[in-house]
Amino acid sequence: MSALRVTDLWTGYGSTDIVHGVSLEVPEGEVVTLLGRNGVGKTTLLKAILGVLPSRRGRTVIFDEDVTDWTPHRVARRGVAYVPQDAALFGELTVRENLELAQVAGRNGRNGRTAEERVFSLFPVLGKRLSQKAGTLSGGEQRMLNLGRAFMKDPRLLLIDEVTEGVQPSIVTQIGKAIEELRSRGASVLLVEQKVQFALALSSRFTVMQRGEVVEVGAVTSKTASLIEKYFVL
Repeated sequence: MSALRVTDLWTGYGSTDIVHGVSLEVPEGEVVTLLGRNGVGKTTLLKAILGVLPSRRGRTVIFDEDVTDWTPHRVARRGVAYVPQDAALFGELTVRENLELAQVAGRNGRNGRTAEERVFSLFPVLGKRLSQKAGTLSGGEQRMLNLGRAFMKDPRLLLIDEVTEGVQPSIVTQIGKAIEELRSRGASVLLVEQKVQFALALSSRFTVMQRGEVVEVGAVTSKTASLIEKYFVL
């Protein structure tokens, strides 16, 4: 079964189409990376999948359920979590309060404490910042808290939008380990990235977008990076 299947999806803003007939699939239990330079429509596509933007044409199916016209809240209740590029946190609340709110909104229920311990094992610095307001964390720490909140929701499908952008290498490594941990627990991941080597190392399949369209798709191999290099040349 596919965790996510998008077929011939068109969406955009106002009268302008940004995404032109995109199709992609995330098999259940796998990490698929969606690559492309800035402005090619990756984030816009994610917003349509999540129900934030309406799909003008095409279908979005999540775990065999057509969610094309669903609201974002209903999509989330299907077991979908989203980690945006920009920190979407409650800045005036503490780290612990942010994690607890995410747990209430997700599927973990009574297992919140176990999930919290798992977050701290992956991101030890968060365990030292429990009483600190989220808005005072560094940029890298806020990215870790974003991912930690997703862990607390125990998602079946996780959409991650360029969380490594502008983050120091040591934190990028921690983020990679967190994604691997989530996949090992059975979650499916659509990873939107510009760091090609980082993304391919985590993924079984890849999709490349250019000018709002899919231009390459396939299984990740040792030759994938050189195959898609042309799409990232300035």
